[in-house]
Amino acid sequence: MYKRQVFWLSSLAVADGRQAVLGLLFLIVPASLIAIDTMTVDVALAALTACFAWQVKTGRERWVWVTLAAACLVRELSLIHI
Repeated sequence: MYKRQVFWLSSLAVADGRQAVLGLLFLIVPASLIAIDTMTVDVALAALTACFAWQVKTGRERWVWVTLAAACLVRELSLIHI
């Protein structure tokens, strides 16, 4: 369930010159801990936030807008990305 979220945080860590294993820190984010039990959409929003940070760090400006639009849809319409 958390593969994509850990991937984005790992990619952000690698882009910053750190170890990819730091992506596992996503599992202790409060949104992740709550979503394990209640299946809320906050974990998807947290994943899109990590994706947004990675895209800004790597200079992918076009995809930033897609990520921001997806974040709005996830939060307002409760759409969960798979």
